[in-house]
Amino acid sequence: MAKYLGGIRNPDIEIYNIKSPGWFDFDFYIKYADYGADGNMQELSIYDTILRYEELTSDSHRDYSLALGAAGYILTGPVGGILGAVLGSEKKEKHVVLCELNNGWQLVIELDKDEFKTWDSFMAKAVKGNTVAAST
Repeated sequence: MAKYLGGIRNPDIEIYNIKSPGWFDFDFYIKYADYGADGNMQELSIYDTILRYEELTSDSHRDYSLALGAAGYILTGPVGGILGAVLGSEKKEKHVVLCELNNGWQLVIELDKDEFKTWDSFMAKAVKGNTVAAST
């Protein structure tokens, strides 16, 4: 799930979360409350408002399975424990992205591997469309 890391310095704005794309949607939404206005929960489409984005960091590491390692150790000994931990491991990947919106907001978002693939493919098109619309 996408995670808001910070960036909006307006004390009247409280960001609750970043909503990732679903089955039939390709957009990311910012769920926030504006206490300077009515204070109600609102959603802002990132796709419709993004002007630019930049990947700040990318991290990839492997998480080993303690449960499968313990099961392998119990069933077959030390070699089974090592094999269970390694074979049960999964690769984790996270990307930190800085984006600027046409309302002046700059925010930093953390995305996992699949979210970043979706982000990169759709937001590149959105930036082109929104910067052309902003300059006319």
